[in-house]
Amino acid sequence: MEFKIVFHDIITDINNDNIDIYVVFPDDRVFVGSLFTQTNIQHLMDKEQQDFFWASDMIIVKDLNKSTIHKTVEDLISLDYLKSAFTEVGNVTQTFPDYKTYDDILYVSLKALPR
Repeated sequence: MEFKIVFHDIITDINNDNIDIYVVFPDDRVFVGSLFTQTNIQHLMDKEQQDFFWASDMIIVKDLNKSTIHKTVEDLISLDYLKSAFTEVGNVTQTFPDYKTYDDILYVSLKALPR
């Protein structure tokens, strides 16, 4: 299964953070979703002094390690959950105006994350 992951932000703490990611497919479809750690959800609830937490397109992951993110996306695709868990936001040119096709997007190797 071929796909590329593009990050919206940089992860500062793999155990207590959240990040928006784009999943791009060879047919140029683009999906967006947000990955949160459980620790981060609790941190945000405590910070806002709220008894609840919600976010659209939210997936809870055990950590934000490179391997966890990649495996999460693979599993969502293979279980046919990606279309339910993430939102399709258009194609490559609509989402990334500087690129024309899937091939123009460099695969984000998650170099900023610990291995």
